[in-house]
Amino acid sequence: MQLHPREPIDPNQGVSSWDFWLLILRAFVVFGMTYYQVIPHSPLAWGLIWKETSWDLVDQFSKIGFPYPPVTAVVFLFLLMISLLGLGLGFVVRINAALFLGLLVLVLFAPLDLSPTLLSQTLMLYIGSGFLLLLSGGGLISLDGLLTRRKNRPRY
Repeated sequence: MQLHPREPIDPNQGVSSWDFWLLILRAFVVFGMTYYQVIPHSPLAWGLIWKETSWDLVDQFSKIGFPYPPVTAVVFLFLLMISLLGLGLGFVVRINAALFLGLLVLVLFAPLDLSPTLLSQTLMLYIGSGFLLLLSGGGLISLDGLLTRRKNRPRY
């Protein structure tokens, strides 16, 4: 199958190896960010909201000069979780990839230290993966692909 820029991709044609690679890429991005970034910060955000404990991300946002640092830190983590959930399920992948990229660019340019494992090389790997997902979408092995196939199926 050759891809031409003006030729529409037929979702009824079947799943290709590119779709499996997109699934693997989405899985690695979601698992890595969830395990190393979201899971360690979620109890801290919960403690900030309900027990009014300290959270170092709030201090980092206040040093940078963001307004309402506790609210900003919680919204940042919530948006990161929502974008990762959308990427993992393959639902509205391009929008979630754009949101994911925006959050990562914020981490890159506003020097936020989320964890010791998020080095500049790892951050650039996530940015590249997010950019690829933004350009390509979720593939046919996603909720987007499932909904597209259902919409284009002939109704007899």
